[in-house]
Amino acid sequence: STWGVKMNQINLNRSVIVGLKYNVPGNYAVTAVGSFRMSYFDQRLFSISPNSYTNLDFHQILLIHGVGASPDILQTNLVKVCETIEKIRRLFFPKCPIYFGVKMLEWKSSLDLETRQKIERVTIKTMPEKRSFVNRVPIDLIFYLAPEHSKIIRNQVLTQANNFISSVKNIFPKVKVSFFPHSLGNVILYDILKRQLQKHEELLTFPIENVFSVGSPLGLFSAVTESGQISLFDKLGIIKSFYNIFHPQDLVAFRIEPLLSKESKEPVVIELLPENPTFFSTLRRIVTRTVSIAAKELAAQEKRYDFSLTETGIALDRIELVGMVTSHFSYWENESLFFFMLRKIVGEPTLDKTKLPRL
Repeated sequence: STWGVKMNQINLNRSVIVGLKYNVPGNYAVTAVGSFRMSYFDQRLFSISPNSYTNLDFHQILLIHGVGASPDILQTNLVKVCETIEKIRRLFFPKCPIYFGVKMLEWKSSLDLETRQKIERVTIKTMPEKRSFVNRVPIDLIFYLAPEHSKIIRNQVLTQANNFISSVKNIFPKVKVSFFPHSLGNVILYDILKRQLQKHEELLTFPIENVFSVGSPLGLFSAVTESGQISLFDKLGIIKSFYNIFHPQDLVAFRIEPLLSKESKEPVVIELLPENPTFFSTLRRIVTRTVSIAAKELAAQEKRYDFSLTETGIALDRIELVGMVTSHFSYWENESLFFFMLRKIVGEPTLDKTKLPRL
């Protein structure tokens, strides 16, 4: 293993989690065989009897990666997500009755070998490492924009998602599903849902609770390719809730509310979590302000879609472009983002300040 960790075989049957368990940091166990490849399960599951799995509340998060991601990067981002979710859960939701799973849906392999070889042949040989990095981003985008290839990518994501959730349901019948698409992954998911609405191509075989869209260029794609129109799948009953979340410095991310109304408001700000978790007054302020905003929105019968993360020290980078690039890939371990996400899935924090969990 590239992580230098020990693998332990787990009993392979439908009553327990299937795959290989890695002793990675945090309370998650990664699996590496079959449809369970590149997926994690809450390790709290290993301390209870598999016989009780059928009665558990289980929430599966499906990640869809964007452009330029190599297998190593995908695996690293998967670990970052799992560790951040576990950290936030232990710190702010210690009594959480919901168990989590995280799965990376990988579509990069659909770029066939013949196409890769052609790209290598036309690439100039100077500065090979830099050209290899730069190639990955536009090539993925160009590849998806070709109709014959975009259908292959959509089908790959659909097949992986349907097969995986089918397997998870054999273990956790009460599973609920949320998507977490990043960058171009948002456009892929949007195209899948739009075709599902039109009853074209293959369909997702399970309901969707939430879509936590991060670093999304969907607003730009819709403005250019759909005459400024965008389908609201939550209002059409395909998903329950949709959140378009972005970092203020992310040049790839775009808003969607201005496509819905000429009088759109400023995005809702997701406040920064306190660096020191003993600052309960700060935490209380964050929760109170967020609840207050939600109450006002409910009273006005207005649903918000655009949510902005708080700017951090990224802006202080001496090379401004570095900060802009960094912000687009900063979502995978942004604690404020995952605190927001868990609040939407679990509810309000159950923090006991007399028994502060150790990180």
